[in-house]
Amino acid sequence: MLNKIVCHISTVHYAFDDRIFYKECVTLANNGYKVYLVIQHPKSEIVDNVNILALPKFQGRFSRFIKGSIKAYKLAIKSNASIFHFHDPELMFLGVFLKLSNKKVIYDVHENVSRQISSKEWIKPAFFRKIIALFYKTAEKFCCLFFDKIVTVIPEIADEFSPNKSLVIKNLPILNLISSKKTKNDKLKIVYAGGLTRNRGLKEVIKAIESIEKPLEFLVMGEWAEQDYYNECKSLKGWDKVNYIGHVKLDEVFKKLSTCDIGIALLYPDKNYLRSLPVKAFEYMACGLPIIMSNFPYWEQTFTCGALFTDPKNIKQITESLNLLINDSELREKMANEGRKLVNEKYSWEAESEKLISLYNELSGN
Repeated sequence: MLNKIVCHISTVHYAFDDRIFYKECVTLANNGYKVYLVIQHPKSEIVDNVNILALPKFQGRFSRFIKGSIKAYKLAIKSNASIFHFHDPELMFLGVFLKLSNKKVIYDVHENVSRQISSKEWIKPAFFRKIIALFYKTAEKFCCLFFDKIVTVIPEIADEFSPNKSLVIKNLPILNLISSKKTKNDKLKIVYAGGLTRNRGLKEVIKAIESIEKPLEFLVMGEWAEQDYYNECKSLKGWDKVNYIGHVKLDEVFKKLSTCDIGIALLYPDKNYLRSLPVKAFEYMACGLPIIMSNFPYWEQTFTCGALFTDPKNIKQITESLNLLINDSELREKMANEGRKLVNEKYSWEAESEKLISLYNELSGN
């Protein structure tokens, strides 16, 4: 049974993270693997056949990097797993230690971190950002020499690594969790679910709905990254139409989406987003929602007829797109049907998960 014991590790993510817990860990547990998950959580427990090994909350990034890595390593080793799968860049050296202990190691790369660093304008001066990004990239390349596999969410990130080691496992919706039944509302509901940061277009949407006369509700799900940004959004006139409900678990997210009419995916044109595949957009489509999305060429090619595309910083354009969908129920229904069909045919976790199982079967010798 030893080669069927696996351990996922994160010191950064929420315990019930969509990709880590629901997609990867639960999928492995349902396919004959004994799965451990080392992650920040109030207590160790078993949920959906996944053995959660609880890490405490860490105060600050430096404490998390040092203390978190040490505690995570100690807990992970106790699992007696033969395959370790970690999800945070700050755990790269932990991954090296695990490999030196003769374990199989998978690095799951959720973002292009060096590109993220290059785009962080608060790191000044600009040449210092470049130095940090280069240092990070060099450290990452060195550590990846030790790992058995590097899993990425999109091909563009996989291209940064050795083709012999990289594997794309896209972050796609779990269709089995999604009901096709729609709830009718007294007023139209638009929705945003995900990270609540300045580069997600939330403030622009709240400004846009100020001038819309028809009754509507803007349902917002997620956690605010900055208190200042939260306060700025709350101070807007359009906040009266916002229903903010905080962080919601994945299965509950889909229930909420089934009550909505229009999805919002208005990320700013940061380098890391231009060729991304936002899972929430696929989830909106799977739930039968037309989407208002950023007008990135890559997104226009991918999401095609299921979305209207607009400049995420142009409040006038966002308002026009919202009014078009609000006032044309036939267009909403047509886009919803085309989006749902696209996801069912090409973009489901059920199909994508086969890559994960094949990878684990290969590494475990099954």
